[in-house]
This record gives sequence, structure tokens and C-alpha cells, in this order.
Amino acid sequence: MKKDPRSQIQEVLGDNLIACICEGGAEDTYIRMLLENNALIFDKSQLLEGEPIRERRIKSFEKKYMGKRFSKKLVILRILDSRGEQFKISQLSKVNQQRVADVVNVHTRPEIEMILICAMDKVEDYHRYVARKKGGSGTPKPSGYCREILGIRDCKRPVFLEQYFADPEKLVEAIRKYRQKTSRDSNEFLLTDLLNPDFCS
Repeated sequence: MKKDPRSQIQEVLGDNLIACICEGGAEDTYIRMLLENNALIFDKSQLLEGEPIRERRIKSFEKKYMGKRFSKKLVILRILDSRGEQFKISQLSKVNQQRVADVVNVHTRPEIEMILICAMDKVEDYHRYVARKKGGSGTPKPSGYCREILGIRDCKRPVFLEQYFADPEKLVEAIRKYRQKTSRDSNEFLLTDLLNPDFCS
């Protein structure tokens, strides 16, 4: 029987060291808040540097972090919205390739702002916004909806997100709702797969 996505990630993470790379400020803020409230399947003691990091380019990551000694193998856990952005172990030096156990991509597509839209129970209204915008210039995005319709211009700013999701349960429920409203491709991981099933605020 095939394991569920959360179990698959847990198996890959094991007792390895985790480099949790967040694409942007919102992703970084959410992961930090979830870590602080023990809402993830891993904790800060398992993280490289003891916290999420923001270095997205593999060569820059290698230069900045792979020169250090690790007592365990490294799993690179990436939190990002793009499915096209690659981070291949084969791009590392041969020595460092042996030090990396795996790369796991967790997607927040189409954009991380969908978590906020779910929290505000505005998913259906967002889809109507997208339908209205189709055929116009550019592709309608969650960030545009937050600015134009919800009037939230600082939807990525840590201060705003920390205030809005001051109750960690609110953030966890928004992530779960996002999963319910999002179709999953085969072998794709979403934020909900990182949630601690035993979490309680």
C-alpha cells in the first residue's frame, strides 16, 4: 500500500539534518510560526542553522552552507510556489552530492497568498475574480486579489501575517482548508503534509 504524503516526507526526513529553504518572506514567516508552536512534523533542533533559510540558488547555498561539517546527511526541504524551479543534487560538487540525502519540494501554488484567502473564507470569490480577469492583460494572481479586492497591500509582510495569525490554530486551519480547495498532482507535496497531526494550540 502506498504511503500517504505526510508519511513519505517523514520517511525522507528521518533523523537527517534539514535545510528548510523558504522562497519568500511569507513562507518564511509561516514556517517560523508553525515551528514556534510545534505544529510541524519536525522541530528547530533538526534544522540546519536552527531556523529556516532563504538561499534559493543551489550554488549560493552550497558556497554558504555546504562548507560546514555535518554529523548527519542533509535533506533539502524547499517551500515554494513554482513547480518549474529546479534544485538538483547533481548541480552540487561530487563531494557534496554524497552529503545530501534528498531534495523535497513543498508547493504553495499558485501563490502563498492562497493561505490568507482561505483564512478569510474568500476562495470562491477569488475564483470569480480570476474568471472576470481572464482574457485581460497578465495572469490574475492571489496577490493581485489581495491588493485589489481585499485591500491588503502588505499581505506578504511578516508583521501583518504574525498579527493576523496570532492564533496558530487559525493558520493551521487555513493550511488545511487550502489543501481541501487545491488539487494535488501525483507525487506532489503541499504545506498540509508538513503539519503535525497531533498539533493542538
